[in-house]
Amino acid sequence: MSHEALGELVDELDRKYQAGHQRLRQELEEQGQKIESNYTFFRDRSEQDRRRMSELAKDIETLGRAPVNVDKIIFSPRVVFTIVVSLLSIYGFFLASTSSMRTDIHDLAQKYDSQQIVNKAHTELQDMQQQSLQTDVADLKHQLQQQQIEIANLKTQLAQKGVSR
Repeated sequence: MSHEALGELVDELDRKYQAGHQRLRQELEEQGQKIESNYTFFRDRSEQDRRRMSELAKDIETLGRAPVNVDKIIFSPRVVFTIVVSLLSIYGFFLASTSSMRTDIHDLAQKYDSQQIVNKAHTELQDMQQQSLQTDVADLKHQLQQQQIEIANLKTQLAQKGVSR
């Protein structure tokens, strides 16, 4: 293998390594952006729920301040049933949305952590492979230099034998 061919092989391996490394970095950035957008969505949704509950609490507090003549309040069974069902529905929705949101955020955090571990391991593997390739190239260069020295010594010996005759 000639010195030029060896150089081309090294350059080709380096280009492949750089392209693979770039692709992995891009995929990592895309995954990070997806996780960030999901986190932002769930954070905003949670904030909206908190604001809504705060507004309802203020409304209830405002209604509680007004003087009420309890003797004049009469609720039919249908109205009582509607109020109870509405409150239970709101409470159930609140529990379901916060539970689902916590689970989703937890799952996203675990996926992100797992992806980081995989990416770190892959980067380390690529670094080790690159280091191995660099060592192999250095060994090949050293062998090539040794061969060139041997050829030069043989030429010198041949030249000396040709002169001494």
